[in-house]
Amino acid sequence: MSINLIKKELNHYKTLPHRARLLVTAYNLRSIAQPILSLFINAFIWRMTSSIMLVLVYSLGYFFALPIGFIVNGKVLRKFSLVQTHFAGNMLSILGATAVIFFHSSSVINLLIFGMIYGLGNGIYWSSRNYLSYQETDSDTRTYFFSIVSALASTITIIVSFLAGWIIAFSDISRLYSAFVAYVFVSAIAIMSLFVSGLVLSKSNFKTPRIKGIWHPYISKRWNIVRAVNFSIGIFETIVSLITTLLILNFLGNEGILGTIGAVISILTIVLMYFYGRFSKDSHREKVFFIMLLISVVLASILAFGNSNFTILLYVLLSGMPPSFYWLVFYPWQMNIMDEELISHESDKYPLIVDCEIFLDLGRIIGILIFMGLIYIFSSSVALLITPLVLAVLQVLLFAIIWKKISWKKI
Repeated sequence: MSINLIKKELNHYKTLPHRARLLVTAYNLRSIAQPILSLFINAFIWRMTSSIMLVLVYSLGYFFALPIGFIVNGKVLRKFSLVQTHFAGNMLSILGATAVIFFHSSSVINLLIFGMIYGLGNGIYWSSRNYLSYQETDSDTRTYFFSIVSALASTITIIVSFLAGWIIAFSDISRLYSAFVAYVFVSAIAIMSLFVSGLVLSKSNFKTPRIKGIWHPYISKRWNIVRAVNFSIGIFETIVSLITTLLILNFLGNEGILGTIGAVISILTIVLMYFYGRFSKDSHREKVFFIMLLISVVLASILAFGNSNFTILLYVLLSGMPPSFYWLVFYPWQMNIMDEELISHESDKYPLIVDCEIFLDLGRIIGILIFMGLIYIFSSSVALLITPLVLAVLQVLLFAIIWKKISWKKI
């Protein structure tokens, strides 16, 4: 029975176009590096400084430079191919992240600069990736495409988070090697996976867009809703992963525990995400998103008022699920709206992608600044517990304003 199910799923996967399947492979090679680039770089800053504020400074630099990377890529694509910029973005992002390890600096300015280099590289990478995803899928395949990418990425995250976490933690347990050597080793794995990811896309001819402009020249009411959705998601989404990492390191353990819990989180979401993409209908979007908003507020309330290691663990294990579903619900929807917007404005595809990123990152930056403000008003430990509730409630209020204006039905 299980063999037949696997064959059935493989046959369904093969219905994706060849270039779309190459994207799945390249994206999931990137997924090997992602926990190392994000999760464990933040953990390294914490290990080095024990300062939540410095972790946030690095993240602030990252999200400030991320939309700049999108803008720079629009200029670069006039001379280089989409595959080349995809590869260059990967390499620049690993340069920014590993600089944190090799320079071993706790300076606010240095961490801000390293975060900006990482953000610039990621901006170039994600603008290339977003365009490739849009270009190689259509409204009939997007939900399945993003679900299979998410499901495979979650599987890889399970393995990488667990192994990398305990490779680092074992340095403290065994004293056979230093934590620095462990971080260098896992960084080398990230570098190799990003390099191969770039090579995979060189096996096919992907069309490179003709970028005539960076800015979106017209604003429709429908597109303003897309902007509002991106801003509202951004204000909460990034803080969840940051706070989860900091909660684990502050209250629950070291990098080994961080990696283990990261793996468990991925297991809890992977099956739901895959089956949502495989069997869901567009009519389910509204209900699924409402449920995820509700779960975010409930989990944040438990964290704020629970005041125990158990409630912290409960939040850490489940809080990543709603943001994952936010993107499963809205990213295909957003691309479908792009289709409609571009019926008579084909050359404006890239500016639309840049526009989305600017409003998404604006929300992320505001979320981080609110977190910093709460640390200043209260303390680091209090802010860790109450920030998710503050931002979850703010997100609900923002969506309440635009809820009836969202076109939940398939466009």
